[in-house]
Amino acid sequence: MRFKRYTIYFRFIGQILLQHRVRGQNNSRVDDLTVLHDIEYKRFFDSSGNAVALKLDIYRGKELRQGRPAIILVHGGGFWEGDKASELYVKIAKAFAMRGYVSFSINYTLKEKGFIYSRRVLDTCISDVMAAVRWLRATSDRLGVDSLKLFSSGDSAGGGVG
Repeated sequence: MRFKRYTIYFRFIGQILLQHRVRGQNNSRVDDLTVLHDIEYKRFFDSSGNAVALKLDIYRGKELRQGRPAIILVHGGGFWEGDKASELYVKIAKAFAMRGYVSFSINYTLKEKGFIYSRRVLDTCISDVMAAVRWLRATSDRLGVDSLKLFSSGDSAGGGVG
């Protein structure tokens, strides 16, 4: 029952935000969007010493304007599954981008199956989301984003760390 409540809340907030258009921005068509896939925002070494790159996708209007608000979308999946490119998050990212936002759909470190939930798992995921925020702020001028107008959203595990 708890998951359902969060899902309803997420959809309610999404509907409110999607009704709001960025000032001076007409609704665009999907054809008017630029999508950049698999942009690395964080690199680290796992416990086996292997390099791991965390990536995000960017959705924005083709016309690059400065001062756009941004939304960071964090997928759900119980911390062990899910992806930034899931159908739900692609739709949400495109919907926000068509209304003048710059949307960032991110991946974060997933725990291994069979690994128990712990504070360490949660801290790692929060650290990943914060790394995405730092990356976004560092690149905001190039992306046309106002770094003071950031919003994050997610469902399930993503709602907890976003």
